[in-house]
Amino acid sequence: MTYHKFGHGENAFGSFEVFVGDGRKLYEKDDWPIEGNFILEEGKFFWWSCVAGCLPDTEPFGPFGSEKEAIEDANSYWEEGTKI
Repeated sequence: MTYHKFGHGENAFGSFEVFVGDGRKLYEKDDWPIEGNFILEEGKFFWWSCVAGCLPDTEPFGPFGSEKEAIEDANSYWEEGTKI
């Protein structure tokens, strides 16, 4: 897993984590209840708003075929002015 800031350069803010799915249901893995049966597809990349060492602020976004695609998607929220 890797942590990144939303945005670029001096305008960077907050943080998000990119991680690889392991094929399990999210709530079975982390004991974190969410609606539905979100499967962390094995070998696929996901991201969620998260500060290192803390629980995530959002449900995961994904799956993506690469870490680069996940990072680009996370930053697209910042570029579009979307609040997470």
